[in-house]
Amino acid sequence: MASKNKDKYIEELEQRVNELEDRMSAIEDIFAPAILDRQTAHVEAQQGDARDTLSEGDVKTVKIFDPPGQGSDPDSGVGKIDGIVTFVNCDGLNVEQDDVVHCRITNVLPNAAHAVATQMAEYED
Repeated sequence: MASKNKDKYIEELEQRVNELEDRMSAIEDIFAPAILDRQTAHVEAQQGDARDTLSEGDVKTVKIFDPPGQGSDPDSGVGKIDGIVTFVNCDGLNVEQDDVVHCRITNVLPNAAHAVATQMAEYED
């Protein structure tokens, strides 16, 4: 009898997981990918310390998912370097969404970093 109840409980849990996955997919379909990327980056940034990964002066390559002109600073785009939200000053470059740039890290905070784009880069998936 206990085994039967356990099997039924497991079946109900699996059904609930499937329902939640369906609901999550529907919610994700509502939002633009850039919004989801930005929110995911925010959550990930809160889970670690960027200073453990990045240092001022590091030269990195970053894909810009939120281009300049979209936020409060008209010259800065947003990307993720090693999972860390990075605000990249793109002044002087014509950077659009999904462009890849080489940049130099100028400041590292616990949850984010700042950088200056030095040149456009080729996108490598």
